[in-house]
Amino acid sequence: MELLKKLSIRNKIQVFFDLYIKKNQIEPLAKHNQLLLDSVCEGIVGLDASGSISFINPSVTELIGWQQNELIGKPATILFHPDKIRQDYIDWQRVDIHEGCEIPEPYKDNDACFITKNQKLLPVRFSCNPILANDNKLQGYVLTFNDIAEQKQAQEELTKLAEYDLLTGLANRALLYRLLPAAIEKARLKHAELVLLFLDLDRFKGLNGALGRNAGDILLKQVADRLVSAVRKSDTVVRLDGDEFTVMLEGSLTSRQMIMIADKIIHSISQPFNLDNYEVYTSTSIGIATYPHCANNAQSLIKCASAAMYAAKSKGRNNYQFYTQEFNEQIEERIKIENCLCNALENNEFEIHYQPRLDMKNNTINGFEALLRWHSPSLGKIPPSVFIPIAEETRIINDIGLWVLQESCKQKKDWLDQGLSHPSIKLAINLSTKQLNNKELISSIKHVLNETGLQSDAIELELTESAIMDNPGENISILKMINDLGITIAIDDFGTGYSSLNYLKLLPIKLLKIDKSFVHDIFLDPNDAVIAKSIIRLSHSLGLSVIAEGVETKAQYDFLRQNSCDQMQGYYYSKPLTKHEMANYLSDSKIH
Repeated sequence: MELLKKLSIRNKIQVFFDLYIKKNQIEPLAKHNQLLLDSVCEGIVGLDASGSISFINPSVTELIGWQQNELIGKPATILFHPDKIRQDYIDWQRVDIHEGCEIPEPYKDNDACFITKNQKLLPVRFSCNPILANDNKLQGYVLTFNDIAEQKQAQEELTKLAEYDLLTGLANRALLYRLLPAAIEKARLKHAELVLLFLDLDRFKGLNGALGRNAGDILLKQVADRLVSAVRKSDTVVRLDGDEFTVMLEGSLTSRQMIMIADKIIHSISQPFNLDNYEVYTSTSIGIATYPHCANNAQSLIKCASAAMYAAKSKGRNNYQFYTQEFNEQIEERIKIENCLCNALENNEFEIHYQPRLDMKNNTINGFEALLRWHSPSLGKIPPSVFIPIAEETRIINDIGLWVLQESCKQKKDWLDQGLSHPSIKLAINLSTKQLNNKELISSIKHVLNETGLQSDAIELELTESAIMDNPGENISILKMINDLGITIAIDDFGTGYSSLNYLKLLPIKLLKIDKSFVHDIFLDPNDAVIAKSIIRLSHSLGLSVIAEGVETKAQYDFLRQNSCDQMQGYYYSKPLTKHEMANYLSDSKIH
């Protein structure tokens, strides 16, 4: 005021005018800035130099429910949920907020979890920037945040799509390959074990084909639920692909505990599944591998568990096997065979041998079975018991089976044309499950008959009991179409499967073959003798002929003849012959 007294009138007017102008400029600017703060969608929180809340904009109230008077003077950490402390929250606490502190760096775009007034969690992305005075002294902070709940949900959904199986909701292969290395590292640091179970459903492909894809999907969902129920909450169940699953068991377990878990899973899966009020049965084969005893990394551990699972399948399915080095060698050998098998047909590595069959009533030949042989240039002679299952699993069997059908029918027709054979002498050809399920089977048979000129009544198709019973309803329909062509149908390996007599009556068959395992032990196991006699009586009561295979001794021959077996096949009568040897065999006038 003293200064104003000393000023001239003109200067006083100028000062008052300047103050008036500034007042009229500042007030609208302040109102403008307040309007901006109120209209921003982001939550804006003002903090003093000690980190206490001094201001909030309306969006804070809208986002987390707290009113300004409820937050003013409170520490900023009140915004964070204490039970959801993340690394970002820990980092926030490390921001050195107190008066006289060294000015911190701006803290930008970090995710955290705020708590609303009604105690709900709100995922947010926040930043915190220091406010400096003209003298570069810290005055406070501005904390801004956005609601990222929808973004988080979208991110979680994308993660679920990438790392979880859409059908079962289980973790998928991608997630296993992320979790397993971390679990192995954790076990290494704790000097603990990690157990991996590798599971595969037995005969699922047959069930899926029989029931339809929708029912197969329902079955897989139910299997997934049972697996989750059979293991601990801390264990991770994964659907790898199709009907393959793994279970990761963390923490050291004794062998007994591993066996208990495997047995529990096997028992659970063996119980009937209800699919649209229709009971379906399946089973599972389990391979067990452990870290660090079997492998020291994720890929190798999965490989070991898979090898053990295949060993379980080879031992009859519905069981578990622990990994051994021998299993790994078997898998490697299998891969070699599979690779060579893919080109065997194209490279003309297959050959058909023929084993004569004897009519036991008049001791004359009444048929011969076409038997596939494979001599690989790199692997040598591979037994059919080894390569046929691999061919079936890889579906190469469809091409191989068609080739056998074409070549053997052509050979049979040549022998007929040469007068070496007779139309009544049947050509028996084996048909696999995969061929039976092939939609092109009937048309392929018709094509071969037309191409070779062989009459259909000269052919006999043999199917195993288990192949037919994999999908009896569908297979009976296919077999009836084959029978309508005039082709004889026989059941091979009878007595080793699980067919019921009701289905046996419905099948359009004319022959049953007693499995060679019963014939071999006729004089060693009284039960086998009883089974052989029972099959013969059963067959005759149903109007079917009986063939005994694997007959190697005169004693076996005499037993079968005395019990009215109709036909026999085996080394006692003749070994399998090459086509040239078979031609010489047929040329003997005593045979035909």
